[in-house]
This record gives sequence, structure tokens and C-alpha cells, in this order.
Amino acid sequence: LYGASLDTKKSIDSISFKGQCGIVFGSESHGISPTLQNLITENFIIKGSGNSDSLNVAVSVGITLFQYSLTIKSIKK
Repeated sequence: LYGASLDTKKSIDSISFKGQCGIVFGSESHGISPTLQNLITENFIIKGSGNSDSLNVAVSVGITLFQYSLTIKSIKK
């Protein structure tokens, strides 16, 4: 179980998604709940350019699914 979080330094591009998995995104104002955070095995951050720390959840999901698809395609080769 993976989590998108601002509280980690591990970049999404260093994550090796392995097959089927779950990915948790928190609310834009409160992040991931402590209950769910306890279940997550690996957190990642989506690093951007500029001064903004956070992204809209929909944008974060899109970026993450794209990165996931790249990882899965490289596994299948």
C-alpha cells in the first residue's frame, strides 16, 4: 500500500510499483488520516518545480497513475 505524502523525501520516480497495489491520496487540506497512514508501507512525494508544496488531488492521481503505468510497462518487457 502506497501513500502520496508531503511528509517524506522519497520521490515518486524512485518507487517501483509492483503489480497490483493500492495507492492512497489524502484530502488537500488534511492529508492522509492517521488510521490509513498506519497501513501504508511506502510513502512518496510528487516533486514539482516552483514554490508550491502541494498539488490538487486530481492532478496528483493523474501523475501517479502515469508513473505506475511506466513502471508496469517496464516490468512486462
